[in-house]
Amino acid sequence: MKTLQLLVCTLLLPASLIHALDTGALVSSSFDNSTALAGSAASNAKVEGQIKFEEGVNGSAATFDGSSWIEVADSPALRPDQWTIAAWVAPQQEQCGGRVIEKGASNSFWLVFARGRARLGFWNKEVGYQEIDSSSAFKANEWRHVAGTFDGSTLRIYVDGALEGMKKTVGKPNFNTQPLAIGAKYQGVAGDRLIGALDELAFYNRALSDSEITTLFGNGAN
Repeated sequence: MKTLQLLVCTLLLPASLIHALDTGALVSSSFDNSTALAGSAASNAKVEGQIKFEEGVNGSAATFDGSSWIEVADSPALRPDQWTIAAWVAPQQEQCGGRVIEKGASNSFWLVFARGRARLGFWNKEVGYQEIDSSSAFKANEWRHVAGTFDGSTLRIYVDGALEGMKKTVGKPNFNTQPLAIGAKYQGVAGDRLIGALDELAFYNRALSDSEITTLFGNGAN
């Protein structure tokens, strides 16, 4: 597995910069010494706190210290019927928690960590939480690729390109006008914030196939 290596430099660049990641994603970033986001739904983003940069899977990665995150303002594009969330993640703690991506205040959809495992899910006001956890536990300072998809009826979660679980769901996510947050939860507490690094982050408005998820993992693993 790839391990986390800190660089001595600390940079903070405005999120208004555009850094392309050729994925067709609504929101994406390779975090190459920049907090800039690409994609049609990423034009109105802001950085909270200070984000450092270090050696990542491809180029540099963004490090979140528990007091930093990125918010993307709501838009209709961020309320899709299907979606995929994918990223390389290196948490800095065993039994890690914190958010990779979450829309709203636990009242829409998310990819998060819970007790060291990745958790994909959404909230529906009629039936409550619909969630699935990875079978793999994440170790401190070890890069792993995590992805989750929702095709309108089924949640699927992947680690390092491999499907680790799927769950038929009841209902669909409730949508709201609250921001999409990266590395935190909107209006959340300290325990909701990621302590660790993200690289090659992408959010799509469709459910990627098994082979596409494998390709995303392979692009970073090489």
